[in-house]
Amino acid sequence: MRLVQDFRFAVRTFSRGGSVSALAVLALALGIGVTTAVFSIFNSVLLKPLPFPNPDELVLVFDTQPACATCPASFPKYHDWRDHNQVFSAMAGSAPNQLTLTGQGEPERVAGVSATSTLLDVFQIQPRIGRWFTAEED
Repeated sequence: MRLVQDFRFAVRTFSRGGSVSALAVLALALGIGVTTAVFSIFNSVLLKPLPFPNPDELVLVFDTQPACATCPASFPKYHDWRDHNQVFSAMAGSAPNQLTLTGQGEPERVAGVSATSTLLDVFQIQPRIGRWFTAEED
């Protein structure tokens, strides 16, 4: 019974202050929404572990040149690094790529990634269906 009385009192107080109360509730709702969105991004990017074995052992290696501190390595340089590697258990190369998807309807540009055949060895995962491409298909 006491809860019902408290609720009625809250509704009466809210109706008297009308616009000020509505503005306060709106500001509170926006604050909670923004905080939830920022935490969701923070949690998924920084706190949640990556979905494969030993994510703390993954590293990115870049080529260093005078004009670029983090340049992607060329394919021949990647092969040289891979052939002389004595540090990493597996190495792979990848680069972003723009592709054209054709078939039914108009062709469409899509974002893709060109990768070497050893990419799944680095992540220690296997394709769910089908097969991964071989070194001869690099």
